[in-house]
Amino acid sequence: MDQQEYFDKLAQAVSQLTAAITNVSLYPPTHPRVAPYIDRTHESLTDMLEITPQVMVLLIDDELVSSNRKIVLPGSAGQVFVKILKKKGVESISFITGLPRSHLEDLIQGLASTDAKALRSTSCIKLGKVEVAGGAAKEDEGVEEDEALRKKTLDEEIREFNDYREHGLSSMRDMYNAIKQGERMDIKVIHSIVGEFVRRFRREMNPLSLLGQIKNHDEYTFVHVTNVALLVMCQAEALGFSGANLHDIGVAALLHDVGKLIIPETIVAKPSSLTVEEREVMEQHATLGAQYLISQKEIPSLALLAALEHHIKFDGTGYPAIPGKWRPHIVCQLITIGDVFDAMRSRRPYRDAMPMPEIVNIMRKSSGSVFNPMLVDFFLRLIER
Repeated sequence: MDQQEYFDKLAQAVSQLTAAITNVSLYPPTHPRVAPYIDRTHESLTDMLEITPQVMVLLIDDELVSSNRKIVLPGSAGQVFVKILKKKGVESISFITGLPRSHLEDLIQGLASTDAKALRSTSCIKLGKVEVAGGAAKEDEGVEEDEALRKKTLDEEIREFNDYREHGLSSMRDMYNAIKQGERMDIKVIHSIVGEFVRRFRREMNPLSLLGQIKNHDEYTFVHVTNVALLVMCQAEALGFSGANLHDIGVAALLHDVGKLIIPETIVAKPSSLTVEEREVMEQHATLGAQYLISQKEIPSLALLAALEHHIKFDGTGYPAIPGKWRPHIVCQLITIGDVFDAMRSRRPYRDAMPMPEIVNIMRKSSGSVFNPMLVDFFLRLIER
């Protein structure tokens, strides 16, 4: 499904949803005038949720938006749906993988009902408001969260997130070992990990509270890329990325160092500084990673770019050397920030973890050369909140 087909299907789903809401105020959901609309809406959303873990529809300035693109509905359907959302005080709806038809039916009844308490979030449909800051839309708290979710404190949600992160690390370890043995990468594992990160993340969480600790040098690579992915996704979400875009960013970040699996382990895991010759071999991991991903199926093009560009600095230096005034993709710039930060905060066989003040000082001094000045300043403010 290409991007245009995706948005066409989304527009169709929202139109069918609008028709179902309009009709359910007159007939029960099982009525022949209503049931087909629900079925078709569910079918369209299910198709989209097979390729992305979340489909988000935002209401911004009387316009329906998804992934920073306006949703154009036929006829007056758009105006009707906007009116319904405004009446209920809903500014964002997120549909999540595994969406049951019953949840969709409950949403329709809630939006059609005159009872304000009839509308609530579920495990697969999240309702909320949108905070617009600097032109970027962010999903706010749900209109009425599930009772269990309301009772959870932020600390509890962070603990649950970290429990899942350990599960994700185990999956990454298995996949890395399989790739080293010459097996084809299972991209479904990556999509599953990223999807759960997106679902469990709340922007009130400080990114530092979500990072894993490296217990031994053998697990550095996959713990590091997972930490980098979390740091990048936190930055991207705070900058306004959402839905399929945020998911692809997470996939790209998790795969940015896949080329190191092709480099000899004696170099990757060397407990001391690399020689000049070893450094030259290590630097090949960027191009080798991009070449490897090209041969895989269902890999976002952004992941290829991230593998290639994550060591190209903001000023165009770094590796691989690309002629001309090359400026890395913004997501690759975010990955560079997360990559360098986590490397400095991690204990390595040849040095201890750096103290946070020293890390912050180095990153500020590298602003404008290694890092995009605006992005690194944003990142440092993000981790200090």
